[in-house]
Amino acid sequence: MKNNSNMTEIVIIAQNEAKHIRRMMDALLPLHWRIHYVADRCKDDTLKLLSRYDVDVVETPAELKGRQTSFARNLGLSRCDGASSVLFLDGDRYPVFGDLRSAIRCSCSDVTCLPIEYDFRTRENFTMNYGRVINGFYSCGIHFRREAIDKILAFQNGQLFNEDLQADWGIEDTSLGDVAYHLGLTAELSEMVTLRGAFERSTVDSLDVIEKRLRFRDKLNVLWD
Repeated sequence: MKNNSNMTEIVIIAQNEAKHIRRMMDALLPLHWRIHYVADRCKDDTLKLLSRYDVDVVETPAELKGRQTSFARNLGLSRCDGASSVLFLDGDRYPVFGDLRSAIRCSCSDVTCLPIEYDFRTRENFTMNYGRVINGFYSCGIHFRREAIDKILAFQNGQLFNEDLQADWGIEDTSLGDVAYHLGLTAELSEMVTLRGAFERSTVDSLDVIEKRLRFRDKLNVLWD
């Protein structure tokens, strides 16, 4: 698929998510957006199945240890070659309802988060909580305009997703929300598409996670409301 600087590109990160590849490709390929699939030390049939599709397959180094979600997303971003915007998805978070193209095109915000099937967030509480402790930012489905990406890269020393925060689930996401708010970026939760899946709110609301975010916020002089 040809690169197009005026087009949205998609970065998918996955570790052993072969069972979801067909449905993911069925949902995304009709959009004709360039797809970068980052296979993070996969040991299942991921690479074999991906060989059937016109996608850019990127493998993370086999010697990596532990959780590497931020590294994988940043690696995928490095392949986007100046796309006008980038959509990040986890390998099991394919669209199940709605219109993904319209959700991206109709968004007026710098950052658009995509809801999942079993989601505590609503459009209203997402907007209300942006810039607060519980900010609703999760990178399993999140879209950035190029200008927003460039601002965050400049602020975070060339990283869109902070690799120092990837060891614990949720901190890298909600801290990214802190940075986006601090930089004056607009954000919204889409109502036009729904992704597969569910998550537990309690994990990212825990005192341990919030304490780590506070230390990160203070280090970078990021402010909340």
